[in-house]
Amino acid sequence: MKINNSYALKLKNFSFGFTLIEILVSLVILTISMVTIMQLFSGGLKSSKIAGDYTKAIFLAREKMNQLLLEEDTVAKSIEEDLDNEYKWRAEIKPFNITDEDEYEDDDKMPVKLFEIEVSVEKKTGGRAICLKALKLSNLDEMFEMENNVSAQK
Repeated sequence: MKINNSYALKLKNFSFGFTLIEILVSLVILTISMVTIMQLFSGGLKSSKIAGDYTKAIFLAREKMNQLLLEEDTVAKSIEEDLDNEYKWRAEIKPFNITDEDEYEDDDKMPVKLFEIEVSVEKKTGGRAICLKALKLSNLDEMFEMENNVSAQK
């Protein structure tokens, strides 16, 4: 059996591989998709770090607020300290007036005093600060005893 020469030429010219253009196009598509995936991954890591910092600041602020609420001697003051190498906190305790000043002038006759406590925690490098506010009742008798003890010590 004799092989037809035209059939042999057709098989020789027909290749079963990819051309250089097809390989380059597929590499470009692969590169673009990998870059997109890597950007999404790095964005997710950045968001995770920010959320972790925010959560830590909230816990630190709640801890400081609880400490101030549990203190027995509540007086108007302002405090600012470093928590650790990353965070600093600030607290301001000030009297809180329940009534309108024009309406009632005898606020001092109330048996308790109300204080507003504001605690804020922020990173030393800057950024968003976490601010918590609370109200605390303090017995006036205890306050007068504390003031008398302080003046007696001077």
